[in-house]
Amino acid sequence: MHRKGTVCCAFVFFYMLIYQITDSATVCGNGYKGENDPQSKNNHVDSITGLSYQMTSSQYTFDCCGVIDQWQAYLGNNGTIIYQVWRLTSGTTYKLVGENSYTATSRAELTATIPTGQQITVLPGDYIGWWTSGVDLVYYKLGSGEENGNLYQTTTDLSVGATLNWTSSSVTTRNDRSYAIGADYAANSAPNFTNLPATVSITNAKTAGYLLHTLSFTDSNPYDVSGLAVTRQTTNTYFSFDATSYQVTVASSLSGAVGTHPLVFHVADICPQTGTGTLTIVVSNVPPTIHNLPATTDLSEDVITESLIYSINVSDPTETVTCSLATTNVSFLVKLKNGTSDWGLYVQSNPKFNYDTRNQYSLSISCTDGIDTVNSTFTVYLLRNSPPVITNLANSVSVATTATSGYTVFTVTATDAENDQLFFNMTCNKAVCPFQILDSGIIQLTADLKSSTTPGYDLSVYVYDGTSLVGPRVLTVTISGINSKPIISNLPLSSALSVPENTALRTSVFTVSVSDADIEDTHTFTMTSSPGTGMNHFFINTSTGVVSTANNIIDYETAPSKSFNFTVTMTDGKDSDINTLQIGLSNVNEAPSFSQTLYSISASEAMAGTALPDPGFASSDPDSNDTHQYSQNCGNATGYFRMASATGRMNFSVDYDVDSLLFPTSIVCIVTVTDAGGLTGTTSLSIRISDINDNVPVFIPSTYSFFVSYYAGTATVIGIVNVSDADVGTYGTVTLTLNQTSLGAAYFGITSRGSIYTQRSVSPLGSGSTILIQVLATDGGGVVTTATVTVVVSDTTTVSTTTVATGYKTLLQDGRNIAWISVSSIIGLVIIGVLIWFLCEINRKGAPKLTFRQCFGRQRKTHTIKHQKPEQMPREPERSENSVRVWRDLYERHNQNSGRTHLG
Repeated sequence: MHRKGTVCCAFVFFYMLIYQITDSATVCGNGYKGENDPQSKNNHVDSITGLSYQMTSSQYTFDCCGVIDQWQAYLGNNGTIIYQVWRLTSGTTYKLVGENSYTATSRAELTATIPTGQQITVLPGDYIGWWTSGVDLVYYKLGSGEENGNLYQTTTDLSVGATLNWTSSSVTTRNDRSYAIGADYAANSAPNFTNLPATVSITNAKTAGYLLHTLSFTDSNPYDVSGLAVTRQTTNTYFSFDATSYQVTVASSLSGAVGTHPLVFHVADICPQTGTGTLTIVVSNVPPTIHNLPATTDLSEDVITESLIYSINVSDPTETVTCSLATTNVSFLVKLKNGTSDWGLYVQSNPKFNYDTRNQYSLSISCTDGIDTVNSTFTVYLLRNSPPVITNLANSVSVATTATSGYTVFTVTATDAENDQLFFNMTCNKAVCPFQILDSGIIQLTADLKSSTTPGYDLSVYVYDGTSLVGPRVLTVTISGINSKPIISNLPLSSALSVPENTALRTSVFTVSVSDADIEDTHTFTMTSSPGTGMNHFFINTSTGVVSTANNIIDYETAPSKSFNFTVTMTDGKDSDINTLQIGLSNVNEAPSFSQTLYSISASEAMAGTALPDPGFASSDPDSNDTHQYSQNCGNATGYFRMASATGRMNFSVDYDVDSLLFPTSIVCIVTVTDAGGLTGTTSLSIRISDINDNVPVFIPSTYSFFVSYYAGTATVIGIVNVSDADVGTYGTVTLTLNQTSLGAAYFGITSRGSIYTQRSVSPLGSGSTILIQVLATDGGGVVTTATVTVVVSDTTTVSTTTVATGYKTLLQDGRNIAWISVSSIIGLVIIGVLIWFLCEINRKGAPKLTFRQCFGRQRKTHTIKHQKPEQMPREPERSENSVRVWRDLYERHNQNSGRTHLG
């Protein structure tokens, strides 16, 4: 098959929509479309390269749904031909729905048989076509009576699924040609299910959504596969089918669904050919489960009131359960417990039990869910309340060490009012006890006493009549004629001895105590450990019994075992005693630490809540499971940051603005890590905060109006604009430029301080004209703000420069204030002058007196806009005395408007 022969599933569905393929469509039998005798059309071959052909005459048009299994053509040249099928999609647009590639090695009538896996599926109305990259290969015959409406045009190699307009200017229609090409077609293969029929067995306990089966299917025709559609033919509300995922699932509760459910499914291709499969679902019931039967209970024979004697624990996943007594018994009943849905076994009121007549009841309890029934038993034993009596205990007896196994030490006697069979039992106060009691009450020795070192035993005797257990009653047995056995008196301990890690070497942690009636005996101590590594940490003094730490420092974290069971053996040379000492290592909190003494991060100024970069704190702690909390102390800047105690990550707790000069750009913080026990470790964190361009230049006001004389010369200042930027440093440096391209020439210039002046005569602009120019303020970050300046060209010889701010008047703009301000200013100047002269006279001791002019001489100062160099005014051109006076007058006005004093 040609390398582009894959058909997308979307195309197949689209074809089904266009051609409305239904169950009534004609399915092809074996047939042929095209030139019946290709060899008879061997007159001509086109010499144009890269031609794509579409045969639209009826002879080459398919009228059924099937597959092409063979191409026939008479070829006039050697080369590769791409056999194609075209299908109308809309208007004059056709889609390439499939193609087969064939390479001809000789001129001949050739038959190309197409394997099943490459056969093109055709629909009614599809056209035969072909394409060659070189000169055409298919012969044709010219002349009257030949086919009409066959088309060709020059194209590139198209992919299957591509569309082409067959009525464009590049398409040639031939009404006098018969082409030596045709195709054999046959019925396409029917699809089939690959995993049906199938049977799925489930219980009615399965819930909605449970996946039962996923259908799979196939089709031997590749152009049919993506268009296969699966439908369910059987309606069943218990089960759902998803036609996209092909999954069969449980749709709802299966209560009442017990039985066999056959579901029939169809799979159809576009012709349509269909396949059928059946999925059989067998639903079985889950019977009730009685969870706590069989069981037994004891019941006094003298009960007289109705009472609950047992709660029946029964469940069913889907159905409601009902329980009852399977056998009739007037003494008992099964019913719902009051106020619940649980069932209970009750003894009825006044059952008239008689222990001597009947002392046991075996009750059969039945529970059903309406489908299945389960049974179990409950046994009731009646009790008579007459316990037996031991008649000769408590008592005591002495036995010599010469007694041997089987010797009768004592015979216990007991009575019972009901003459029940009695059963004796006995316990001893020693772990190793050489006595036993027989059913008759006889207590015998089970071992010889010649090696006994125990001076006496307390035997606790019990008697049981099948209903009541009586005891204990004590028989004290003393052993005469033995030596005292040494005893370890302070082991075992009630709890393990805890020894902290890092305990100093050779530190005493425990002393074994010995009790021995033979005070002259010498005792020797030995000790073993489980696990054996305990001996690396502890040892026992063989003479004193003192247990001490060994020569290795104890490290809890690296110790392979944290608990040791020591077996301590003590002997006096004749007898010995063995006991256990359990020692556990305890963890001691150790301080955490950082892996670095200094960490560094960098960030830009930002709003409160903005996270700073992760410092990557790496803290370690000998205590592997310890928890850590982080905190920071940044000195005066501590309140500017917030640290996450769990991670050490920081963020701004305030709006951090470097431009305000209140916030430092470099901070060093002390970071502390604290473990759960309060131990700490510290490191340093260096934080650098960089400025960002977060302010724009601002004009105050935002618009201006100035006047300039029609006769003004160059370097005439017409007005001043004021601009500022709240940023500091480079971003706060503002550069001023003008946009006056609409004037056709650069009539004006602007200084760094905002003074706008003439650069050439403005007379070409015309007297009385009003023009607009823009002032552009660019800060150090490239942000631009503009202000509009209206310039009126006046025909007067006196220049008036005005800055207009809308919406308010300043103090001096209100003419009513001028008079009183003038008088107040004169009086104030006189007072200030006298005070300054007086201070100059009295503060010059030891130095020449200053003259009045020296004291009041002008102190020149230069003021600049923030981040700008002092203004360099335009060079004053040479002019007449009158023009000089006018220029200086304008310059003074400029200084007054700007609110600054300039040199010169």
